[in-house]
Amino acid sequence: AGGAAAARDEEGQTPLHFAADRGDVEVARALLEAGAELEAKEGAGGETPLAYAVTCEHEAVVRLLVSHGANIHASDDDGESILDKASPKIKAVLLESNL
Repeated sequence: AGGAAAARDEEGQTPLHFAADRGDVEVARALLEAGAELEAKEGAGGETPLAYAVTCEHEAVVRLLVSHGANIHASDDDGESILDKASPKIKAVLLESNL
């Protein structure tokens, strides 16, 4: 991975974090195709792009990231897992997609 897809801001967020936070599935898909790091942890709390999508309840981005192999069991710096952050609806999506 390299170039813009791997860039980070001053807080350690990648473009994939921003796409996940905003629910922009098309940008997220393009970034993944360009080699974006799926498990990149941002510097403020150690959250992955999947954690951002889960917290914001962006189901389409959650499905996309999981379909590309995102770890649904990843934890942030406080030890809170992605499943801990998920609403019941998103948790069902995560578990269904991870079968």
